[in-house]
Amino acid sequence: MRSIRKSLLFNQSHGMGRLCALTDGVYAIVLTLLVLDLKIPSASGLGEAKIIDDLVKQLPNFISYIISFFVVATLWIKHQMVFKPLKECNTITLGLNLV
Repeated sequence: MRSIRKSLLFNQSHGMGRLCALTDGVYAIVLTLLVLDLKIPSASGLGEAKIIDDLVKQLPNFISYIISFFVVATLWIKHQMVFKPLKECNTITLGLNLV
């Protein structure tokens, strides 16, 4: 019984499409969450000076967004490069990918 369970879990192969789709979805969610921290300037008394002042105050948020975006995008590209040669994966590969 134990060998049957082991063979069902660890020797089963999966297509790479599902693994890549899951990973692409995770990266898409991460990049979307980064954007949610950026704020629109307040609408009360919108003058040019007020808008510029609000944008200057948010400059650290914009810089951190740009850096974070490129770090996540680089990781996604590297992930694609690592997994491109694989034709199929097993449960262990799926688990390691989640880590």
